[in-house]
Amino acid sequence: MFRKIMAMAVLMSFCTMAQDVFMGDYKGTLKDAEGKESALCAQVWATGKGGYQAVFTETIYEAPKPKVLLKVDGKLDGDKVVFNDGGATIANGVFAGNIALGAINMKSFKLVSPTLGLQPPEGAVILMGPGKRMSQWRNATRAAGIVDLNRRLARAVNCVGYLSNTIISDKEQSVIMRSGSDDGLVVFLNGQKVYEKNVPRSLATDDDTIKLNLKQGENALLLKVSQGGGDWQAHARICGTDGNAVPGISYKLHPQGLAMDKKGAIMAWNIAGPFTVQGKDGFEAMKEAFAPETGAAVEWKLVEDRRMGGERWGVSEDGGTLEVRRGGGSIISGPEYGSCIMHVEFKTSYMPEARGQGRCNSGVYTQGRIEMQILDSYALEGRDNECGGIYQQSRPIVNMCLPPETWQTYDIDYTAAKFDAEGKVIEDAILTVKQNGVIIHDHLRVKPTPGGLGGTAVPKGPLMLQDHGNTLWFRNLWFKEK
Repeated sequence: MFRKIMAMAVLMSFCTMAQDVFMGDYKGTLKDAEGKESALCAQVWATGKGGYQAVFTETIYEAPKPKVLLKVDGKLDGDKVVFNDGGATIANGVFAGNIALGAINMKSFKLVSPTLGLQPPEGAVILMGPGKRMSQWRNATRAAGIVDLNRRLARAVNCVGYLSNTIISDKEQSVIMRSGSDDGLVVFLNGQKVYEKNVPRSLATDDDTIKLNLKQGENALLLKVSQGGGDWQAHARICGTDGNAVPGISYKLHPQGLAMDKKGAIMAWNIAGPFTVQGKDGFEAMKEAFAPETGAAVEWKLVEDRRMGGERWGVSEDGGTLEVRRGGGSIISGPEYGSCIMHVEFKTSYMPEARGQGRCNSGVYTQGRIEMQILDSYALEGRDNECGGIYQQSRPIVNMCLPPETWQTYDIDYTAAKFDAEGKVIEDAILTVKQNGVIIHDHLRVKPTPGGLGGTAVPKGPLMLQDHGNTLWFRNLWFKEK
């Protein structure tokens, strides 16, 4: 019985709720006051608590980006949604009635990406497919000792927090600290700054590799973590060159009676914060020295994590679908590539109460460095930080984001950056992207974006899929170098 219940739970985690029957695309006609008839489209999205908004345009999913003619709010009323104080309704897949533009009569339709289920060509590297599970991904298991600072300190923005512990070494030696953070990180050992990476990013454990020169006995370790918004997390472990825990190393705050993690994860910390500077964001605040650095009095709070590592992301029973697990961290493919064609299928979850970057945020990083945003930005403007955007560089030509709980596709033609004999970039990478079969970036020159594996271009790099605190799904991922 237990096995049957567990199997049903796994299956249910990969079967999302039935789609909102009102949310989606509508096409039909508009008849104005003079009786002239013209084409009209609408995208209806859920605003939460039974609310909806209809966005009217002449076309959808076509370039150039269509002009918004009208936005009308509506409310769920039994088995229909009522707009314009009862002037128009959606019921049984028909959106009809009167709005400010005139009389409308439209029917629901669903766009299906023409490349959905596209099979990999001969010679392609399959990153995700039936039977693959996590075999093609580095850091496929979730690390122990991840600290959620939003939960442990406060859900805040534009601030910094500190984590403190003492490393005890049985001799003078050099070790490796593998760490990750959301967002930036500064590391102090015995009062000296030994590492700094103050950038907006999601947590990817083992993202940073830092050499620590330990003295025999006690060594004070202090982490400083910035928070720009969204998730706020940190993780660190001490290991040798083999990636495993170092014999003779222990932590002063390690939970009593708990075995040491075999990978050397730090399972307990004293934490303090949040610390802010008026008028400065979290990244600017990282330049300020607060009480934990100066030695002034500070209130510390002990946090312990007794969970050992496990699988980072969920995997469907057939091994062909990945489910992002909140807090599991971003994952990175083992195989790397240079210039290539790539196919990615993804599905966002239904989050009607969320707004902006909280609405199923994730990202696909080509070569681990250039982020193509994933977000439920259905019916929104189509900015560089929305679905299909190249983060902080380019908005999509047209917003091709489909409603949540719909499988969508990215088909990417990527030409890696070119380098001279000294390794200097002489030509930026070039990206052409189709989302759901429509070109949204056409031979766009791109540079590395914040939050990836590095700020400089590389000849070859892995694919990185981002965990930014929301549940979504990936399947049918492959690339073929060209």
